[in-house]
Amino acid sequence: MKPDRLKRRLRLRFSKAFPLYEAQALIQKEMATELVRALEALKRKFDRVLEIGAGTGLFSREALRRLPIRSYLASDIVPEAGGYLRGLPLFFVAADGEDLSWVRGKFDLIVSNATFQWFLAPQKAFVQMAGRLTPGGILAFTTFGPETMAEVFTTARRPGPILSHEEIKALKEDYFIPLKERTWQKKLYFSSPREVLNHIRATGAMGHFRPLWSLKDLRKWEMAYQRLAGPRGLPLTYQPMLFVWERRR
Repeated sequence: MKPDRLKRRLRLRFSKAFPLYEAQALIQKEMATELVRALEALKRKFDRVLEIGAGTGLFSREALRRLPIRSYLASDIVPEAGGYLRGLPLFFVAADGEDLSWVRGKFDLIVSNATFQWFLAPQKAFVQMAGRLTPGGILAFTTFGPETMAEVFTTARRPGPILSHEEIKALKEDYFIPLKERTWQKKLYFSSPREVLNHIRATGAMGHFRPLWSLKDLRKWEMAYQRLAGPRGLPLTYQPMLFVWERRR
């Protein structure tokens, strides 16, 4: 499918997911907190910040409260995100963060929480971000690894591109020096397979992925998923990854 159609599907799914997003996005909220902590540990001031994929503001709110920031530009491919950021001391632009041709000037920090897994050409995006950072500027982001939702998706049907930690490092180029990198795993638990699917829809996690399941496939999957049930319910695995890179001076 052509990239513009994939992007349209991504916008549509997240615009539908936003009203219920924060109630379900428990892992994404944890990732935002860890990302703020990693930036706090740098003990730097950030005059100009660009956030890619601001969504409903999970990261934006924490960053503006806890980090020394002078100017904050938030962007999201979903125009409705601007409504969720209203009242925060920032500027919002509805734009695709994978293509920074709309950006003017340079930034001390480019940051993104749980967004890069939807990039169609991440290596090209990293090159663009390097060009928009000041020497010594920071690129900090979280994303999801390939073990995410392993109970739901086979390799052939996984939303993508979902890259491993090593695959992302291989795309880093020589523009960046790694300061902090971390991968961990968390599980959420649900009472039924349908509850799992509702959670996935509410977090927009299908993204631009087109489901291929028939009704027969769905029932077969539900029966298989039930076998994973334990004392806490049905598990759903997440594999968050965090990267903090410095632009070479």
